[in-house]
Amino acid sequence: LITPSDQHSGVKHWRYSLSNDEGKTWSSYSAWISNTYPYNITFSTSGKHKIKINLIDNTGNENTLESGIYIIERGDISIGAMYSKVYTPGESEIINAKISCKDCSEDTPAVVKVWLNGNLINEEEIKVSNEFIFRTNYLATGEYANVKVEITSLSDEDKLNNSLELRVPKKSMEYKETKERLVEFEGATVCSIERGQTQINSKEKLILNLRNDYEYYFAGQGIPAKIQVSYFNECDSIINWKCIPGSTYEDGKANAEFIHGATPVREKYRKGNKYEVSMSYEENDSYYLLPEMFATKYEGQIYDDVNDAPIGEEVINGGRKWYTDIRGNEGLYTFEIIGELTAVNLFSWRFEETYEIKETVNQQYRVRFTDPYLPFPNQESIIWKDYIEWFDTLDKDKPLYTFEIKGDKQK
Repeated sequence: LITPSDQHSGVKHWRYSLSNDEGKTWSSYSAWISNTYPYNITFSTSGKHKIKINLIDNTGNENTLESGIYIIERGDISIGAMYSKVYTPGESEIINAKISCKDCSEDTPAVVKVWLNGNLINEEEIKVSNEFIFRTNYLATGEYANVKVEITSLSDEDKLNNSLELRVPKKSMEYKETKERLVEFEGATVCSIERGQTQINSKEKLILNLRNDYEYYFAGQGIPAKIQVSYFNECDSIINWKCIPGSTYEDGKANAEFIHGATPVREKYRKGNKYEVSMSYEENDSYYLLPEMFATKYEGQIYDDVNDAPIGEEVINGGRKWYTDIRGNEGLYTFEIIGELTAVNLFSWRFEETYEIKETVNQQYRVRFTDPYLPFPNQESIIWKDYIEWFDTLDKDKPLYTFEIKGDKQK
């Protein structure tokens, strides 16, 4: 209540300006007021307020006065939204709450309390302005975590909107195994709620497809097994409290297990009576792939590093395959591809694939073009060693057979 006065000539007119930040900034002056009746000035928001009076008396003298500080604490504090990712039991996860304070002063004091399954787990004193993001950790062990966040303040004029509760499931960690070539998973990734709305559980979907080009192989042939990945997450990221869909895939780890393999590379991967081969996830192609292999051209020896091949040997790229044993026997065999801790929900999976070796090295017809005078220029061949004596006794000046090539026909 302002009552302007002047003990000498009297007040001609006056005006006022307001500040809600201790006089750091001021509003524009009001219109001139010509009477000196008591005048009400109302502060509509919280803050540390001051009043500035500009007055002119009837003889033309001007004066400006500032009041002391009036501290007003009022406003409507509320929690408008919350979200959390699904959690791993026994590991810390974060709950996020959007706190707003309408008409509050800067740094309004408040207390935030967090309950987990009905038990108070955190209590913090905070300062709230227009909007504040509150984050805290919780650690749950059961199937679900019921997380409640509540904020209280002496300045809060509406206490009906200052708490929210979210029900968060644990990561499913589901495991599936199959002898087919397709596996599908689905699970929640992010739980969110807005005031006045029902809770939303955003989901991910993972489809895995075993791709193997052949069912039948000859001994020594490479198996080009790979796992194709199709993945989608309804809440790949969160921007401005909204879920953004995407396909960012947590690939975990994957291994292939074989019961036989080519020499000498198989010894690098031996694990007991099996060979365990790490597979890498190629994001651009969306495949789990076997390591790249290399073969010596004449001996058929397999390496996973071209530098491991004997010096002077011609080496060719064998592709991303696991090579069967060139001395293997006919029969049905199986291999497994095992994935662990993949996607947000830490899905694990195992494929079992059956294949058949239908031809052994003794059944295969092999052709090698060579100089009869120097059939093995580098070293003795393992595959052709039984023919060394035959080359030695060969009459190199008398061909066994003569043919000529005309166009695409041979005679």
